[in-house]
Amino acid sequence: MQNGIEKQDQGALVGGGFVLLALPIAFYEIIQHMIYYTQPRLQKYII
Repeated sequence: MQNGIEKQDQGALVGGGFVLLALPIAFYEIIQHMIYYTQPRLQKYII
């Protein structure tokens, strides 16, 4: 035990921090996808 936090707990805190960073980005991307999916003029046409 170092500084009152075990290594396993440190890993969980670091992982939780990355999850908290990733969630807003994921929600933003999902919302953008829904907006662009419903507006055909913003879609890229691929042959």
